[in-house]
Amino acid sequence: MNNLENIQVKLHQFIRKFYINELIKGLLLFFTIGLLYFIFTLLIEHFLWLKPVARTLLFWLFIIVECTLLIFYILIPIFKIGGFKNGISEFEASDINGKYFPEVSDKLLNMLQLKQIQQNSELIEASIEQKSKELQGISFVRAIDFTKNKKYIKYAIIPVFVWLLVYITGNSIIFNDSFSRVVHYKTQYEPPAPFSFEIINDNLNAIEGKPFLLKVEVIGNIIPDDAKIYFSNENYYLEKKGFGFFEYNFTNLNSPLKFYIEANGVRSKDYEINVIATPVITNLKMILKYPEYTGKKNEVIQNTGNAIIPAGTTVFWHIETNKTNVINFKSINEVNSFTQNSKDLFSYSKQINESINYKIATSNSKLKNYESLNFDLYPPLVDAKIDFVKWYYSMSFGDIFIMLALFSAILFVLFKDLKIKIPLPKILTKTNYHRQVFYGATNHIIPKP
Repeated sequence: MNNLENIQVKLHQFIRKFYINELIKGLLLFFTIGLLYFIFTLLIEHFLWLKPVARTLLFWLFIIVECTLLIFYILIPIFKIGGFKNGISEFEASDINGKYFPEVSDKLLNMLQLKQIQQNSELIEASIEQKSKELQGISFVRAIDFTKNKKYIKYAIIPVFVWLLVYITGNSIIFNDSFSRVVHYKTQYEPPAPFSFEIINDNLNAIEGKPFLLKVEVIGNIIPDDAKIYFSNENYYLEKKGFGFFEYNFTNLNSPLKFYIEANGVRSKDYEINVIATPVITNLKMILKYPEYTGKKNEVIQNTGNAIIPAGTTVFWHIETNKTNVINFKSINEVNSFTQNSKDLFSYSKQINESINYKIATSNSKLKNYESLNFDLYPPLVDAKIDFVKWYYSMSFGDIFIMLALFSAILFVLFKDLKIKIPLPKILTKTNYHRQVFYGATNHIIPKP
């Protein structure tokens, strides 16, 4: 390779590095200008809420600008580096080098001009050879300094800073919503209302048959003086409770209810109040099984859990319910569950030997011990009621004499000095009599002779 060819190789290396430098600069400028224009486009849509026609123009203008930046700053340098497109000439490269290396400016240019002369002359060739030797020690690629592109980095920081600031402050909706509207440029969008409605209840769950207080807050730059609630083809004014706060009381909810709120032409989204079914008792029946000593027949008591019963009575509870999963029997000393005989029928039994205060509590999967009813069961002062007339006529002669003997024994204890002798006929030993159990003040049992 002669000196001239070596100089030409150095010039081509310079030209390649020149376009690599142009590509680096182009990438930084494309990122900076492209992102700034992107932010500018989104801000225009955010503040103006353009109609579909204007938004279509904005969208395609953005595409054209970004494509233009891509072509001029990135694609053209790549094509020139790859040789797909002619770049700067050797003369232009020498001119650039002459600015960086003033001592070689005229020599390099003269050498290239002599090379263009078509005549063959030993003098011309000698001149070219002499000048190329003088340029051998110079590296043309040093004229390109990549570090000069650092100045473009500070410009790239500007759109990045704006983008991060928007997201850090929690206003990302500015870019997200605007981007969505620009991309869907054919869709008609309505600008946001100057205020919005917010339900501030913890939840929209109401208990069946109970009142429900709805609490509403109005948020925005403009606060209406009044607001209406719409449900079931009816509408009512909300009660104002302060600046931007409203309430409405639903008195009796038995099924789910949809509603929305409206004020000054601004309508809220649709809401729904869920109604929680309540576990309730629809029928209460007690069957009383009296002890044998009373001589009373079993009795049925409806719709109450209170009763005066003799000690030893067994009580059977039969309860019909609605939306109930569990019924508990609660007293001071115990808590027991009713037996579920069918979907809505429960039963429980217990022998009562002393006074008792108890509760019957209903529950389901949503409400625990929702309905709790208090009742009392207690024995009378004298447990058994005896029909003395009936008892007297049922006695035999032997029973009468036994009663007289018992009476004499009591008198003997009370009055030791008093002696009473009562002859008993022999018939008593053969007379059948009915054994009776008598509960009175003495609590004695008449013994069988």
